Amino acid sequence: MCGIAGIFDSRGPVPAEYGRRMLDVLTHRGPDHSGMVLFDTGEGKNLLLGHVRLSIIDLSTAGNQPMGTEDGAAWIVYNGEVFNYMELRRVLETRGYRFRSRTDTEVVLYGYREFGRAVVEHLRGFFAFSIYDAERGELFMARDRLGKKPFKYYWDGRYFAFASELKALLRLPFVPRVADPVAIDRYLAHRYIPAPLTGVEGVRKLPAGCTMTLSLKDPGDGPKIERYWLPSFAPKKRIAMREAVEEGTSLLRESVSIRLIADVPLGIFLSGGIDSSLIVAVLREEGRRIRTFTVGFREEGFDERPFARSVAEALGTNHTELLVEPRPEEDLREMVWHFDEPFGDPSAIPSFYLSKAASKEVRVVLNGDGGDELFCGYKRYSIHRRSSFLDHLPRTFHRVAGALSRAIPPALDKKSLSGRVGRTLESLSDSFINTYPLRFAGLSQRVRSALYSTDGLVAETGWPEDILSLLEMTGAGTPVERLLALDQLTYLPEDILTKSDLSGMAHSLEARSPLLDHRFVEWANRLPLSHRYGKRLLKEMLKGRVPSGCIERKKAGFNPPMADWTRGPLKDHLTEYLISEGSPLWFLDRSILERLFHIHMEGKANLGEQLWLLLVLAVWLEVNRIESIGQGG
Repeated sequence: MCGIAGIFDSRGPVPAEYGRRMLDVLTHRGPDHSGMVLFDTGEGKNLLLGHVRLSIIDLSTAGNQPMGTEDGAAWIVYNGEVFNYMELRRVLETRGYRFRSRTDTEVVLYGYREFGRAVVEHLRGFFAFSIYDAERGELFMARDRLGKKPFKYYWDGRYFAFASELKALLRLPFVPRVADPVAIDRYLAHRYIPAPLTGVEGVRKLPAGCTMTLSLKDPGDGPKIERYWLPSFAPKKRIAMREAVEEGTSLLRESVSIRLIADVPLGIFLSGGIDSSLIVAVLREEGRRIRTFTVGFREEGFDERPFARSVAEALGTNHTELLVEPRPEEDLREMVWHFDEPFGDPSAIPSFYLSKAASKEVRVVLNGDGGDELFCGYKRYSIHRRSSFLDHLPRTFHRVAGALSRAIPPALDKKSLSGRVGRTLESLSDSFINTYPLRFAGLSQRVRSALYSTDGLVAETGWPEDILSLLEMTGAGTPVERLLALDQLTYLPEDILTKSDLSGMAHSLEARSPLLDHRFVEWANRLPLSHRYGKRLLKEMLKGRVPSGCIERKKAGFNPPMADWTRGPLKDHLTEYLISEGSPLWFLDRSILERLFHIHMEGKANLGEQLWLLLVLAVWLEVNRIESIGQGG
């Protein structure tokens, strides 16, 4: 687990100082070693590759990067873990390749020499890497199938730069500190920024399941992106529940087993919910002594420690509990800085603290990420299941609903009567797919429209065309499957896995997700929906392993008590960043920000999550010294 960086200047040498700036920012991702190499591709030393290392496999110096082949024809900077690397190494050895380390990095590098760009199809795990192919005169880059590892890049016709995190790119003088208005709108709608946007104009994310190449000999057309993997929901498997339980348990057992590969201490995040409990139960059956970690709050209704403790006791784990006490005056700016882009999901807060505590004991953790997005774990799936018939109503119905929605003043409190009516009409004004983000939106399209006081900001509706095109390619047929596909394309990589990666790497901690092994994902997506709905299959797999109360209890989120926190320790920050004269949110309507603030503080409505969303954006703008909004488009 590491941080990667690179710079290419098509017109001349790259100053080594640029590389040092980027690596200094990424030290938390790799505290064990920092390395940098400059290459001459024809315009002086105009290509720089840099790397910071968190040593997980082969702790010796043989694993340091940038790493080159013995003949120097190819070099790699790599972030991730390939869990089938020993199997792939044996194949490469039979074809004459010789290895100097025990790392998966070297296997990926020589795998590229053998298979070329198709090497990604041989890799089982999560990764983001860049390979300089000196013979072809190009950079080859890739991001794993589900988007566990980040890859961000900048191209302006002269400079190409990439890094694990946006903040490293912002250390380069040629990257403008200008906010992307489309990305800001998407953030306020989704609470995260969907790929390929990042929040900064000109900086993009490589989407999950994609590769990218850049010719260093003729870079004029810029980087070329190709997709090598998509979640696929067809053809469907015909399988009885009992057989599905057996197959699923076998696949998951293997997925957990290969994720135990590490030369450092390892533990598991345990919430007491279905997903993480199943991971622990499967691992416990192999007779291993397990360290588990959980987090809780003092506020009643937000504390899952008793459930996690019950599972830990039933499975005999070495269990550690962490009580989270908010320290916004100390930690707010640090958390926003580490989460890189504007990231408004409140569950990032306990994730950050949990990772911090676990990192004092272990360097690798397993978690239950992916269970909800594979097995219909969210309430919004059931809402869609009941309401999908609305898509078959005449277009006139949607137009009338839209007109009525626009005739009602936007309600800031979405749980008030006018708020419920307004959001219901807004959700009926278009297809259920296009209005799906309203199920988990930070701010609705109508509220965002009212907020914007700058011409460059426009409240978009629905999904971008590229996302809808990918949705059609997944083969998802039923309404609920289409939501699962959308979540696997957007919400999973850019919210859930972003949170997991950045909260862990903030504390030099690697997180692994057995439920997101791509073989398990491909198997699960082809199951009958009846087996997956409401996590039915996972519950069947867990029966008899933990107390029944842990299986049947109502699903609880990982969100902190934002109403109390925003009215208490975060109140001064909200005053400073949202409604003061010097607010970084100068492009939003001050009167509406003040109304949101006072409605919440006076207890007329709980707007804690909306205020947190806006607070994060304001702090992000300040921390990254972004003072202007671009034109978009």
